[in-house]
Amino acid sequence: MEKALKFLSRAFLIFFAIFFLFFVIIVFIPRKTMVCVISEKPAKITQKADIYFVFSGGFRQNSIPGFSTEERIAFLKKLLSIHPNTPFIFLDYGRGKKIASKLLNEFGTLNLSGKEKFKYNPKISGTINNVKELVNFLKKHPEYKTIGIVTSAYHEKRIKILLDYYLKKNNLKVKVYFFHDDKNQEIFTCKFKRYITLVLHELIGTLYVKSTTLFN
Repeated sequence: MEKALKFLSRAFLIFFAIFFLFFVIIVFIPRKTMVCVISEKPAKITQKADIYFVFSGGFRQNSIPGFSTEERIAFLKKLLSIHPNTPFIFLDYGRGKKIASKLLNEFGTLNLSGKEKFKYNPKISGTINNVKELVNFLKKHPEYKTIGIVTSAYHEKRIKILLDYYLKKNNLKVKVYFFHDDKNQEIFTCKFKRYITLVLHELIGTLYVKSTTLFN
């Protein structure tokens, strides 16, 4: 019993030290520098892709897009204005897909979000579900050789790790481009409390997926 208590107390101290270190780093490092750590180098907006995958950032209870979702949909529209014939999929649970489809109604048949039914697992994170849906679609549609990932900059590193893992696991070879607008990222202007929450969530999430993919 005494050994167990010592182990738990040490584990708690280590966890607290790591959390405190993360907090100090986030507070004192400039936002843009911090976001660079957890983002990928974006492709130019002129870069063509066979299909876009838009990662959901969630919706509010009254079906209004959350700030992250709003940002991603806006950028998808910008991409489609340059590449008007590119199909896309909004990755989310059924409810989110329906809401997003209404917001993207102008693009008609380019929206393939409801073409394939994929059952989300509520026991795992939304991002893992998103990546699994993406990979499941690519397995059925080998004609897509280049894909564009549309998400917020701060969310990209975690997606990259998961995507690399599941693409390799399913023996899929596709070229992946990440798209975001460095000049229009909500994380650079949001309130400090939200900034801290977003970055901590991504840092911890990225470390978690990195460690779990290494041992699978």
